[in-house]
Amino acid sequence: MSEHSELLSDGGMEWEREVRGYNRQQVDNYVAWRTGQVRELESRLSQSIADLFVRWPLGGPPGVAE
Repeated sequence: MSEHSELLSDGGMEWEREVRGYNRQQVDNYVAWRTGQVRELESRLSQSIADLFVRWPLGGPPGVAE
């Protein structure tokens, strides 16, 4: 797997069943945890894109024809 495979795991969660579905607090915590991961990935992607523009401000690496 990749170096970021921990971002694809379910965090070792074991879901408890309730009478009318899943435990609400557990689901809310899981959604908050995943939301944090999405924000981190979005931030890292934005930074990577910005780094590319700093390295190659004219649209691409040297020697690459468009």
